[in-house]
Amino acid sequence: MQSAKWPVVSIPDPKDRSKSRYAGLSVIPALLVESVNKRIKLGLPRKADSTISREELEQYQKEAKSFESVPEWTNQLPRLEETLVIPHDNDEVLGSFEDVRASAQLAAKNILQWLPHIHNI
Repeated sequence: MQSAKWPVVSIPDPKDRSKSRYAGLSVIPALLVESVNKRIKLGLPRKADSTISREELEQYQKEAKSFESVPEWTNQLPRLEETLVIPHDNDEVLGSFEDVRASAQLAAKNILQWLPHIHNI
């Protein structure tokens, strides 16, 4: 089976000096993994073209699935000590991590923000 040309797990550690920016950067691979793996579960591997026929989809769905994973450095980075609240594009701020619109991946690093549109690719 053909593997991804640029696997998410190989994203290098940016080692940013800004704790808040580093935390934000560390979430990007997790968001990519969620988005890509959802498509893989549907039978759309990363190697698939953006437009495929029903026959191609059926063939892809028969293949063994190869899921993405996050780089280890993202798991080793601690949560921010203080919550970083990032407003939405209309300056609306979520009230808490319990809000259904809050990103679980960002919350893991103590960043309160809406879940980015990762499934509208």
